[in-house]
Amino acid sequence: AIACYYARITELDKIFGAIYDQLEEAEALDNTIIIMVADHGRYVGSHGFDAHNFGAFEEIYNIPLIMAGPGIAQGSTSQALVGIHDLYPTILELAGATPVEGLDAKSFAKELAAPGTNGDTFSEGYAEYFGSRFSLIQRVLWHGPWKMIFNGFDFDELYNLEEDPAEMNNLAHDEQYQDLVQDLVARIWRIIRDSGDRAILETHYYPMRFAAVGPNAAK
Repeated sequence: AIACYYARITELDKIFGAIYDQLEEAEALDNTIIIMVADHGRYVGSHGFDAHNFGAFEEIYNIPLIMAGPGIAQGSTSQALVGIHDLYPTILELAGATPVEGLDAKSFAKELAAPGTNGDTFSEGYAEYFGSRFSLIQRVLWHGPWKMIFNGFDFDELYNLEEDPAEMNNLAHDEQYQDLVQDLVARIWRIIRDSGDRAILETHYYPMRFAAVGPNAAK
């Protein structure tokens, strides 16, 4: 399975390279924004899983994003926590197009131009999962070294990604971290409220278990 996965990536690399070659031959690279990104990762055996639709582990969410073109620093790496949805306002800004208001996303064009110089603008990451083959409700928050996962269908998860990058030690139910859990879950509720995530905020049914704190913690 891993060999097949690597073969697919190799094939995609080859195809992507062919597109790049055509841009280069057309002398269009100086006027083209190139973006290479995946929609999600894959477990390929990590945590005993295959596929990509159950656990909210880094193998799924921490995907590569490579960009090049006008307004983008060359040879630089950024640790900014951006999402695929943030590409929309970013591309508009890089292209000098009219921005769109009311988005649950923000441009990271300034971070592309000068990686690491934009303070805490992208120090927090967030993801939503509504399930596909299973009935799942997940909300994921990255805050500094911490990653908090609210699993509406099962026990919650808390990992320190600096000390435990493989996410093998779930600290969500450790007594010494309960204040932190409540703070992070309150932050999740705040994003749920501010983004109009009605699937959780206004549900009148019982499709999921309770979080560590309730929605009023967002206040």
